[in-house]
Amino acid sequence: MRLRFSTKLVLAMAVLAAAISLSALMVFYQFSESMLLRAMNGRLVDVSHAGTFLFEQSDREAIKSLTAEVLARGQARTVEKLALEPGDIWETLDPAESDQLHRDPRFQRLVQLLRRIKASSTRNTQGLRELMQAPSAGDEPLISFAYLMVPVPEAPKHRVVMFLADSDYEDFDANGDGQISDDEVGNRIGTVYAPPQAFPAMAQPFKDGRIHTSDDWYNDRWGTFISASVPIKDRDGQVIAALGVDYLETGDANKLRQLRYVAAALTGGAVLVSALLALLLAAPLNRPVRALTVGADRVSTGDFDVHVEVTSRDELGDLARTFNAMVDRIADYASNLEALVAERTAQLETANAEITALNERLHTENSRMRAELDVARELQAMVLPRDSELASVAELDVAAYMSPADQIGGDYYDFLPSESGVVKIGIGDVSGHGLQSGVVMLMVQTAVRTLWLSGERDREAFLAQINRLLFENVKRLQAQRSMTLSLLDYHGNGRFTVTGQHEDMLLIRASGEVEQIDTLALGMPLALDPEINDFLGTLELQMAAGDLLLLHTDGITEAEDPQRR
Repeated sequence: MRLRFSTKLVLAMAVLAAAISLSALMVFYQFSESMLLRAMNGRLVDVSHAGTFLFEQSDREAIKSLTAEVLARGQARTVEKLALEPGDIWETLDPAESDQLHRDPRFQRLVQLLRRIKASSTRNTQGLRELMQAPSAGDEPLISFAYLMVPVPEAPKHRVVMFLADSDYEDFDANGDGQISDDEVGNRIGTVYAPPQAFPAMAQPFKDGRIHTSDDWYNDRWGTFISASVPIKDRDGQVIAALGVDYLETGDANKLRQLRYVAAALTGGAVLVSALLALLLAAPLNRPVRALTVGADRVSTGDFDVHVEVTSRDELGDLARTFNAMVDRIADYASNLEALVAERTAQLETANAEITALNERLHTENSRMRAELDVARELQAMVLPRDSELASVAELDVAAYMSPADQIGGDYYDFLPSESGVVKIGIGDVSGHGLQSGVVMLMVQTAVRTLWLSGERDREAFLAQINRLLFENVKRLQAQRSMTLSLLDYHGNGRFTVTGQHEDMLLIRASGEVEQIDTLALGMPLALDPEINDFLGTLELQMAAGDLLLLHTDGITEAEDPQRR
């Protein structure tokens, strides 16, 4: 379907106005939603944190004893039983046993404390009395649920938790339809629960003893919430339970729904107003366009006597004048078109021959440079330590890997044993890529091995001499190159001494703990200054059996996946 220019103009203005309105409203809505979520999370943290102070020492002892009793009475907590999907539950107690524990004074005391925390979010204050599960009519609390979670001994990583008490442990027909739906079923004592994927930090207080909140709304069997999880500790500072507090989305979040409706109405209004304005503006704007269209149609039929009359001084007037000048030039060209075509054809043939010759020269030069680069890469690989050298120290298990990029690089590593038993290990990287970086790397490899074989054992003097040599050679090359270089001396029995600045090292202990070794204070990049003694330092590392020390260049930290991320 062919659309007129005026119609396109109306549509373009309407779409532009809608896009601007939608963008502004989207930014405003996202900002409002973020502010509301932060405010609600902050309120949850304040209320739940204050709520933990309601639990006296006797209440905390009751938590311990009640937890032990539930664990003793419950079904066997096997690996298969505890392999719940996120959001699933498993009631470990028979209904008769859970009903008996629900009548226990310890349980009822905990429920009352949880209901007090929940009632603290109502608009009106209440007298001190026993609180029921059903909220007061017209004064429903903002907090939807308050509950206590305890760890499951058979789940040391806390992939599941167990509910010990809940402000809403009884089945309750909240909507008054005479039926108990899934979200109205009470949360009974001894129920094992796998936190949802959207809120894995629910069980985090058992790991680090800190308060955690959900980053956004998440769904589970009881509804859509944002939540806080606060640790409850005993006298010794051990986390014995976690207090969970939930806001339902149907509370304060309704303001966001109202905001969506207002935004939709404003967007629709903006589109309508834009369409009306476009209709009013389209007619006068379309007249010169129509005149140009008629003139272009006549030129297409070979009529070069066309002259378009547009009196406006805007861009359309400029276009009409340019159109008239173009028609005059076309008329001139038409008289000698064959000569002009022959001239242009000859020029194109000459240019094409020149391009072909240039392409052949470039291909030859590229082949020569590729061969030279292949030789340089092969030279680099030849000077790297062999597997037999890496395996020459019995108490060390050494592995090394280097994968060259498309260009020659300045990545360097070396492994130098000695008769005294001390092993010198080097790892470094020359700045930039290309032949110069590869040459500098070979200089450093030669210098390190020469100094080592000459008997130089003073670590700082060793690195300072390499720097002076590299400074002079780089200056001779007239190249802007520097190099980070760390040298490690292994003295036996797991003891290393590190000198020189390079990428951070990773020390992975046999226990799984990872230590990041910062070498920034151990030196500075080489070849920037002839004297670096004042900047050099050493660091002692002690490793045990099973520990792993990872040395790498920036090829690891700057690597990209196939999606270039």
